[in-house]
Amino acid sequence: MASAVPKFIQQRCAARAAGIDIVRNIFRTQQFPDGVSTKQLYKLAVQEPAPPGFEPYPLPRPPARAVPKTRHGKSKIIVPEARDLYPSHPDHPIRSIRFLKAEILASMKASSEIGTFRQPKAAARLAAEEASATTEKEKKKLAASQMEFVWKPLPPKQAPPPPQKKEVFGVEVGVGADYSHLNKRRQRARVEKISLAVQKMKDIQNGVKVRPLIGRPMYRNNKPTSEAEASTQ
Repeated sequence: MASAVPKFIQQRCAARAAGIDIVRNIFRTQQFPDGVSTKQLYKLAVQEPAPPGFEPYPLPRPPARAVPKTRHGKSKIIVPEARDLYPSHPDHPIRSIRFLKAEILASMKASSEIGTFRQPKAAARLAAEEASATTEKEKKKLAASQMEFVWKPLPPKQAPPPPQKKEVFGVEVGVGADYSHLNKRRQRARVEKISLAVQKMKDIQNGVKVRPLIGRPMYRNNKPTSEAEASTQ
């Protein structure tokens, strides 16, 4: 029986899970005091091997689009725009930088494992970019982008302390016990019995607080039978 989930969805979920494990391992084994950009993280991620048994989804390459003939009767083939969207590493779980950002990093950010921070570019990185800039257009673009967004791991959240259990009054007489095994008539009778027992416990506690035993007058069960006994009392 064929699976109800399309193969593309299954492969996407498998690639997301494998990619998250790869990125977690990168943050666990390497240090990024100034953070790491998406491009840098992608370069490190594609160097990691795919997990055993990973099956990449077969993506057919888009056909080239022909250009109408020119005046001289010649035709040429140009690279279509769709080819620019083809993954750069189709056999890897993180097949493109777009997949890394939209699927893996977004999922890890939603679970508070990593976060994005806007900060000035590091001096070493800025110097390397300035050295690689050759045209005036690249230099102007570099001068206008002195800030960058980087990814950093977030500290794990501490679990809240367990709530303190509130002491229930009347546990000794059956308050809070499970009586679902009894029928309705016996349950009503048990509730009435427990209510009377709880009220009796409250009366005893209130009586002890209001009238302590120490200092209470002592009375005989029988009344005095003579004046001599009365005088001795």
